[in-house]
Amino acid sequence: MKRRMNESRDNCHPERSRRISIIPSEKELFYEVKNSEQLKQDIFKTMFGNKPEDRLPSTFNAEMMRQIRKEAFRISQRNKAIRLLALIISSILTIGLAVAVWIYLELPPIRIEFPQVSIPSYYLYFGFLVLILLFADHLARQVYYKKTVKS
Repeated sequence: MKRRMNESRDNCHPERSRRISIIPSEKELFYEVKNSEQLKQDIFKTMFGNKPEDRLPSTFNAEMMRQIRKEAFRISQRNKAIRLLALIISSILTIGLAVAVWIYLELPPIRIEFPQVSIPSYYLYFGFLVLILLFADHLARQVYYKKTVKS
């Protein structure tokens, strides 16, 4: 009897005849996911499909290379400044350390005695020393340039 009453109530209300489930079935989920993916693809097609294909300007490569060179130059300048700053700081620290050791150890002052040398021999000695150093510099530069040209 109760069953018959429920059936008659269900027949009166067609919405009740379909059982409404809060938890969707696997088929419904798959269908919704498939539809949402297709909807996304359709949206992207409409957004980007009608867009004309733009060509890059003819000067694009030149402008890009100019920007790359500019950035490389900026980085090299920054690196030079950092190296120079490190050199200055290390020099100051070295001199400061030498003075601190000198004061801490209470070393006697340095006295340099120059022997009596005639002026021409003095100039010959330093002139010869300068020539030797210039020749050594010339040889070192030749070796350096040969290595850089081969690389």
